Amino acid sequence: MNDKQLQQFFAEHKMDVADKGFSDKVIHRLPEKQRVPGLVWIFGIISTLVVIFSGNYYRVFRVFMAILDTLGWWILPVVSCTIAAAIVFAVASYERRQAIFR
Repeated sequence: MNDKQLQQFFAEHKMDVADKGFSDKVIHRLPEKQRVPGLVWIFGIISTLVVIFSGNYYRVFRVFMAILDTLGWWILPVVSCTIAAAIVFAVASYERRQAIFR
């Protein structure tokens, strides 16, 4: 069964419970969703700026190059593609969940 069939099934078999508006009151009192991904971007940008303006960027670059020399240069595209795939998967599953609950 896919999502569309599940939505159709539950729409056809929806049963309303007489609760005198209690459910609507509860739904309206729930806090709004907070956007956590924005907070992650802010901390990432701040961390990057701190490294750049503190003058430690050369030290970070040297550590990064030492890691690449130790592991091998082939690790860079592997890690980059893995991170990109994880981001794409996370965004797709988030969008899918949002579409289900609309």
